[in-house]
Amino acid sequence: GDYAEIGIHPSFASNKSFDKLSTEKKRLENILKKEVKFSRQHFLKLEIPKTYRNLLELSVSDDYTMGYAAHLGFRASICTPFYFYDLDNEKITSLKIVPFVYMDGVLNDKLKYTPEKCIQIIKDIKQKVKDVEGQFTCIWHNESLSNQDRWFGWRKVFESTWLD
Repeated sequence: GDYAEIGIHPSFASNKSFDKLSTEKKRLENILKKEVKFSRQHFLKLEIPKTYRNLLELSVSDDYTMGYAAHLGFRASICTPFYFYDLDNEKITSLKIVPFVYMDGVLNDKLKYTPEKCIQIIKDIKQKVKDVEGQFTCIWHNESLSNQDRWFGWRKVFESTWLD
């Protein structure tokens, strides 16, 4: 927390309970000794508009849940962050939704792509996002950087993601 922005990855149960979400966020803030502004829901579980309204009530500013758990692509059909529009209340909110194009586990576990194939796919996606001046965002987990077991060879995929 001293060197990077830390966000909350709330528990699966927190999506059904505002009190649980609030408790988890407060607990993390007490550990960090600062306010938590970012979130990504466990298992990418969204109940729109409830999830977003709960995050807004807890002063979360940016959410990184908008993506697919089983395929590549932008779930919101856009590669640029946008503000959640609350249809029921007819207003733009202050919650920024940051869409992501892929998650590491989708490439490896769901699609069963090789690291070499992924490097090329990611390069192509990055170019398409760049062509429209979008924001390239992806999700990686700590274990996928280990280069061990089912993640052997995947560290080079992560590293290539950040090279032009």
